[in-house]
Amino acid sequence: MDSIAEQIEDVVSTIEGVVIGASDQEVTEISRLCPDRLPEGYLQFLRLAGRSPGILFRGSDARIGTISSNVRWLRRQRGIDEVAKRIPPDAFPFVVHQGYTCFYFCATLGDRSAIFRVLGG
Repeated sequence: MDSIAEQIEDVVSTIEGVVIGASDQEVTEISRLCPDRLPEGYLQFLRLAGRSPGILFRGSDARIGTISSNVRWLRRQRGIDEVAKRIPPDAFPFVVHQGYTCFYFCATLGDRSAIFRVLGG
């Protein structure tokens, strides 16, 4: 499986619509949500498209303003959902789609992490 950096690079090169990157301050604030260092590929994505990823994540919460909600969503799910309880503690939920599908990577693996998906209730 491709690394996070390779997957993001492939996808970002095909984004249509308005793409707006996050400021350095916003990237720093998001980095504080994760006890481990976020992968450089993800930080690059935030700088490129963190405020508006065009149509890439339409219908999903993946922008700067929603990432802290995604982290809280995963914490809540761990308390009520048997599948979510098995998600590793270093999981960083970078996208929540329609409130029940979470895409995450394992921060301790850095850019080598695969991207995982879990369905919540």
